[in-house]
Amino acid sequence: MAAFLLAWWNADRLGGFDLTDLFGVDQVIAADMGTVFVCLGRQSQAFYPEEYRAEIEALIETWRPEIWAENQS
Repeated sequence: MAAFLLAWWNADRLGGFDLTDLFGVDQVIAADMGTVFVCLGRQSQAFYPEEYRAEIEALIETWRPEIWAENQS
């Protein structure tokens, strides 16, 4: 799930999301991810979950510590 959210935030910098990873999440989480796909598909322009910046930054710090460290210097 972290890879999915980080890919939405910045796939070029934080890594993409392999759709086969869906097989490894439970059905409730997969459904939530599907909701995000539908929501994004209905937008006329890109938008990002800015209201969750602190949570996204915590994910970056945990899952991409080398990138987090680069941005802290």
